[in-house]
Amino acid sequence: MVTEVERRCARSPLRLLADSTAMTEEDIIGFYESYKGMKVYAPPKECSETAKPESRVGYERKLAGEPDCLKDWRERMASEPGRTVYARRSRTEHPHARMKNCGFGRMLVRGLAKVRTVCLLHAVAHNFVLAAARRAARADCLAA
Repeated sequence: MVTEVERRCARSPLRLLADSTAMTEEDIIGFYESYKGMKVYAPPKECSETAKPESRVGYERKLAGEPDCLKDWRERMASEPGRTVYARRSRTEHPHARMKNCGFGRMLVRGLAKVRTVCLLHAVAHNFVLAAARRAARADCLAA
């Protein structure tokens, strides 16, 4: 995915936001080695609260022996700015899911201009549906 962005935009992205299940620690190490300036934002897997003490000791030992890039990533995700950046991901996640459920999957047109037009039409339709729902909810609140 990053290679495709790099090919199309002639530069690599500065940051990557991903699900906790989409990124492994090996992936993060690989990104660090391949794309030095890119920061990865994905929630790290934590030790379970119900874990046995022996498991917790093993988890802590594993953390102590991690490479610096993983320590930086964990520190970034534990910080308030890191959590804020990752939280903004939900702003696009839900609209993309809604649009995909309304047929915005595979492009049936060719050419960048036509694809851009289809994307804009889906975005406008999404905004209209959202605005109508908010107006209806506001009218319900005012009527009550």
